[in-house]
Amino acid sequence: MKEVLAARPVVFRDMYPVSTTYATHGIYYYPAKFIPHVVRYCIERYSPGPSARLFDPFAGSGTAGVEAYLQGLDFVLADINPIIGHLTEVKLLHLDPRKDWRAELDRCLAAIENGNGSFAPAWKGMGYWYEPVVLEDLMNKWGNLKELNSPLKSILSFALLRVSRLFSWDEDKAPKLFRSRRKTEELQEVLRGDWKASLKARLEKTAAEYLMRVVDFNRFASHLSREPEYRVCGGADVSEREEFPEIRYDLVVTSPPYLQAQEYMRTSKLDLYWLGYSEREIKRLTAREIPYKKPPDDWRDIYPRIGDIADERGGNQKPLVVSYFYYLLKALDLTVGNLSPGGHVCVFLGSPKAQGDEISIWMEIHGFFMEKGLDIVEVSEDRIANRKLFRGRKNLNPGGMDSEFLVVARKGS
Repeated sequence: MKEVLAARPVVFRDMYPVSTTYATHGIYYYPAKFIPHVVRYCIERYSPGPSARLFDPFAGSGTAGVEAYLQGLDFVLADINPIIGHLTEVKLLHLDPRKDWRAELDRCLAAIENGNGSFAPAWKGMGYWYEPVVLEDLMNKWGNLKELNSPLKSILSFALLRVSRLFSWDEDKAPKLFRSRRKTEELQEVLRGDWKASLKARLEKTAAEYLMRVVDFNRFASHLSREPEYRVCGGADVSEREEFPEIRYDLVVTSPPYLQAQEYMRTSKLDLYWLGYSEREIKRLTAREIPYKKPPDDWRDIYPRIGDIADERGGNQKPLVVSYFYYLLKALDLTVGNLSPGGHVCVFLGSPKAQGDEISIWMEIHGFFMEKGLDIVEVSEDRIANRKLFRGRKNLNPGGMDSEFLVVARKGS
């Protein structure tokens, strides 16, 4: 086997004069997002041209889709979390940037505030996360929103999602759904005042901010000579052949989930109920998240390298480590199978820890690509500049990571 290619130091965020939240990248919190600079770098360096198609099998919040669109590439996004479909709807929303949308926004906000609609999420646990009077008010607003006919509806939907999280008992400053002492005390203070006016003002402010971001996205996209074609597969398990998009693509840019660093569905759980998903749907998708699915009994025969990783680094988390690597490698296996000859696959991730032992996932993917006959053309190490850690939560990587790595491989012609 060829030797592992040495990593060269880079600072992706310094390569392009834009913030990590420019255009619509700042809409919605999603854990462990990779910065748009990485995607743009991969497109500029490895895309074969404007007629190319990009694929992200772990699309998360849609960063790769926004960047592909702005660079004029067609693309396909897939993720087990169905919120990706709603996110791309708002992040890629077409609005004429020359038009003043404020009057339409004010009309929509008035309809949401004054209508008589009602929407009750299909989750029996919803009452645990809200004060009854707040829940009633939010149900009224969501009911009015769902009856709204406006091009700004998706913007208002994500603004209301943000406000619905802020006025819940959920700790909105951290991933995963849980109640904290900090949030309880903060919300109790708000509820002692004119909370309805506060909620209304926050909704108006957030909606105006998101509208501005969408208009900015359309300004950035105004140079395009054609609208890129794209497909979004929400709720898709890319490690399963029957759900995998059978589409050829020329470039893969993805940042896979980390080893139990976050439970991505749990992060979006409350939002998914407000968006209309049922408890049964969410449970089904959560059970299929990496690394919670049980691999087949013959996993050692399919991917022998997983046994060494689990035996050396897994500790008492060995079942999770096995499941994680089995389904990650299987997803990448299927992805490479649909990659056009001469195409490149770019994977961006770091080295989390399990039971205190670092697991260099990027090195395992590097070795896996070589076993599949791909040529490794680049390994870059990007030092993490800003790290958001959440202490006191059970996590296989509580100390965070110092670096993330970009591994790029080329499929033979």
